[in-house]
Amino acid sequence: MICFSERMSLGESDFVLGHLNTWRSHSKKGVSRQSSLLWLASILVQLLLTVPGGLFAQRQALRFQHLQIEDGLSQTTVRCIAQDSRGFMWFGTQNGLNRYDGNTIRIFEPVPHLADQLSNSDIYALHEDRSGALWIGTADGLNRFDRATERFTAYLHDPDDGSTLGPGQVTAIYEDSDSVLWVGTSGGGISYLDRTTGKFTRFPFGRDDPDALSNGFVHVIFEDRAGRLWIGVDGGVNALNRQSSRFTHMASASSNADSSRFQSVLAIEQDASGALWFGTDGGGLVSYSGNAGGFTRYSHNLRDPSSLAHNTVSSIHEDRRGVLWIGTDGGGLQILDRATGEFTQYRTEADNPESLVDDRVLAIAEDQSGVMWVGTYGRGV
Repeated sequence: MICFSERMSLGESDFVLGHLNTWRSHSKKGVSRQSSLLWLASILVQLLLTVPGGLFAQRQALRFQHLQIEDGLSQTTVRCIAQDSRGFMWFGTQNGLNRYDGNTIRIFEPVPHLADQLSNSDIYALHEDRSGALWIGTADGLNRFDRATERFTAYLHDPDDGSTLGPGQVTAIYEDSDSVLWVGTSGGGISYLDRTTGKFTRFPFGRDDPDALSNGFVHVIFEDRAGRLWIGVDGGVNALNRQSSRFTHMASASSNADSSRFQSVLAIEQDASGALWFGTDGGGLVSYSGNAGGFTRYSHNLRDPSSLAHNTVSSIHEDRRGVLWIGTDGGGLQILDRATGEFTQYRTEADNPESLVDDRVLAIAEDQSGVMWVGTYGRGV
C-alpha cells in the first residue's frame, strides 16, 4: 500500500495517506480498523485534491507499507488485486486467494474431496461483476464466488465439449458495458460466458486468418469508452468488432513503425483524455491516440534517468487525480508526466523500509478511498 507524503508551502503541513501503523494507535474504541482507515484516507484525499499545482508537480516521497507472509498473506507473488463492493481487498497469489479486511487476511484454497471449493490455488485474474459476484481465474478453471454462501462454482475446460471454457490458465476476466463476461486463457483465446446456461462461446484464433484473434495466449481484455474491446495477446493487440465478430490486428494494421513494436501486450488502460496505453513485454510503453494521433512509444534509455526504467510494463493505472502509474517487471513503479514525457521512478531501497518492497511489479489497483495497492513478484503487497 502506498502512502503520499508531501512538504507543503501552505502551513508547511505533512499529509500522509493510509498509514496503517500510525492510525492503529489513534483509532477509537468500537470503530473497526478498516473503517477508521478508510475514513482517514477519504479525508486526506479530499485535502490533497485541493493542493495548487497538482500532487505530482515535483517528486513526492511515497511511503510504502507492506503485507507479507508474517501479516497473513498465503504467498508473496501477487499477480492480481481487486477491491469488492463491500470494501474487502482481494489478492490473487501463486498459492491461494486472500481476502483482507484492513486487519486480518482470510485465505481461500482448494479443499480435497469437498465440492463447491476453489478449483485451483494458483490465481491469475480477479473481477467483480455488476451483480457483486467475484470471478477468479486460476491455473485450472474459472471460478465464481458466492459471498452469501461462501461457495465456489467452477467452470472447467472439457476437450470434448466446445461449449466449455477454452484450455489453459484463466489469465483475463472482463465484464463489458453490456454485462457480457469475457474470459481469456493462455492458449485457448477468448470466449464469453452465458451465465444462465453456463456455456461459453469461443472465438477462433491464429495469424493465418486476418479476421481471427491473432494469438491464443491472452494477457488482458479491456473495453474503451467507445465500446471497442481490446485484447492483449502474445505478439500484439487486437480490437474486436462485436457486430461482425472480426478482429483487427493492431500490430500490423498501421503504417506507423512504432505499431510494430507492440511485442506481447500485458496491460491496457484508457486515460481521461481518451488515449489508450499499452504495456508490452520488452517493447516499453505505447500510447495510441486514434487514427490521427497514431502511436507513441516510451522506452528505457540508459543515458536518460527520466526515461522508462524497464521495457517490460506489466500494469498501468490512471488514478482519480489523473496520475498515470506504470508498473514494470524489474524497474519498479513509475509515474509519467505526459506533458514532458518524463518518468519519476520509485524503486526498492535497501536502507529504506518504507520504499517499494520489490522492483518487479505485477499489479496496481486503487481502492475506494484512493489508496494505491501494488502487487509484486515474490515480495507481497
